This record gives sequence, C-alpha cells and structure tokens, in this order.
Amino acid sequence: MRFRLRDAWRGTKNYERGKIEKWPQDGMRHSFASYHFAHHKNAPQTSVQMGPMSPQMLFGHYRNLVLAADAERYGNICPSPPAS
Repeated sequence: MRFRLRDAWRGTKNYERGKIEKWPQDGMRHSFASYHFAHHKNAPQTSVQMGPMSPQMLFGHYRNLVLAADAERYGNICPSPPAS
C-alpha cells in the first residue's frame, strides 16, 4: 500500500482548521515545484528533486507562479524541534 501524505493529514487539527473540502490532485507536488523553483531559480535542480520531470516541463509549467518573497518564506518553514 502506498503512503499518501493527504491520508495521514486527515484527522489532524490542521486538517480541521484548514477546512479543505477536497484535496487537490497532486497539490503538494505542484506546490513544491512552484515554490522550490521560485526560491532556487534552478530548473535542473528542482526537476531532480521532483523525480520524473524534465527541466523544460518544469520551466514551462511552474515559472512565475510564485513571488520570490513567498518562496523565501515557504523555504524557511520547518517543524519545531522535539521537546527534550
């Protein structure tokens, strides 16, 4: 059985707060591609991170979808460190 992040996320407080009625098909993949590409401005690097996607497809579909300032904030999201 394949792990799906959207299934793991269901039932959490964040899911309830977000009130997402329907999870967009490949929404997290598309978000990652858009924000990573905007932040790093490097299609080959992002396509390597994405897996089976050519830099040309990435450049054609994800260029200029996200502002640089938003990509910077997205790139700095990190979980809280575990309590010691």
